[in-house]
Amino acid sequence: MVPIKHPTTIPQPQPLNSIAQMIINYWKIYKMVSLMSLETENEFLKQSTKVITNQLQINDVKT
Repeated sequence: MVPIKHPTTIPQPQPLNSIAQMIINYWKIYKMVSLMSLETENEFLKQSTKVITNQLQINDVKT
């Protein structure tokens, strides 16, 4: 089996609680910056879901 060459900037896996904390912090900032309409709130939720999914995939690759 040929070892896979990884780029040097591999995103490091994070424990789920730190991912959750990151999203909570992001949410607080986002709330402060804008008084959200329903549309932007939905957009935010889509984006944060992508962040979680990406991080979980990184974690899966690492384990």
